[in-house]
Amino acid sequence: MSSPPGEPVLRCVSLWKSFGPEGRRVEVLRGLDLAVWRGEMVAILGESGTGKTTLLHLVGAIDRPDEGSILFRGRDIASATA
Repeated sequence: MSSPPGEPVLRCVSLWKSFGPEGRRVEVLRGLDLAVWRGEMVAILGESGTGKTTLLHLVGAIDRPDEGSILFRGRDIASATA
């Protein structure tokens, strides 16, 4: 399957997110890349504790990544302010 022309509607670039105190931090997302094109349906699958909910919180701007960017229609929502 080929990619549609143009830019994806949603793009995650090198997302990193960890939780916990210094010295005992748990890395949940490690350099995640994702592109979602207009009209595309995507399923996020994985075992418990693998970062599915964390990813959705980041994409929904409920939380911010430690590193990386989240582009929605070309605009970086990871660094946007309320």
